[in-house]
Amino acid sequence: MLALSLAVAGCRDARPAPEARADSAGAGATGEIGAAPSRGGPGAPAAGWLIGPTPDSDLLDGHDTEAGLRLRFGAATVKAESIHVGEGEFESGTVLFPDDSTRRIEILWRDTVARAEPRAAIVRGAASVWRAYPGIGPGTDLRTVESFNGRAFNLSGFGWDYGGNAGDWAGGRLDTLWRDGTTLGAAVTLRFDTSHEPREYQLVNQVSGDRVFSSSHPAMQALNPRVYELIVGPR
Repeated sequence: MLALSLAVAGCRDARPAPEARADSAGAGATGEIGAAPSRGGPGAPAAGWLIGPTPDSDLLDGHDTEAGLRLRFGAATVKAESIHVGEGEFESGTVLFPDDSTRRIEILWRDTVARAEPRAAIVRGAASVWRAYPGIGPGTDLRTVESFNGRAFNLSGFGWDYGGNAGDWAGGRLDTLWRDGTTLGAAVTLRFDTSHEPREYQLVNQVSGDRVFSSSHPAMQALNPRVYELIVGPR
């Protein structure tokens, strides 16, 4: 459950830092998205922010319900489903855009009976149209995340259930953007993975196991792993 518990707090007080990088429009792995999704419906945006520069630019908010999402996006794009939360455990949740791997979002609810108040929105895979401001999502590499953060950050070692988790930004810009100002922890968690090519094995062994490594570790820099899971606590 650790992978998801890092992000369930939400980010009600998060605001973009003035010095955060603001690239040109486009939904590439390293650039800021030019147009935020409309919260008015109906209709499903082609791309946008899971957490954006302002709360009203977010795709979801902390008051959403499964019924409301059906009205906004259409019944065919919203499906009740069991969500994998780690260590072989599943929770009842909701999937947005279940038939499109690049737009799929898994949602866990605070109120699991009414299916209301999302506590985590999860995007998994090698590629996705969804981003966390200022432009980080599946496919973004470690060095790019460092550049957004303005300094090295911390992540868990590879090779176990929660390998590659990053939610400690070591006082960098992403702490300003993504923490909610409480003791509840990070509003955004990233999970990195390597390409699993044989030539990487020696490097991976240097940064594996249930311990914390800096992104500045020489093996991490050489591997330059990419984000394959983005977890956001809707605000």
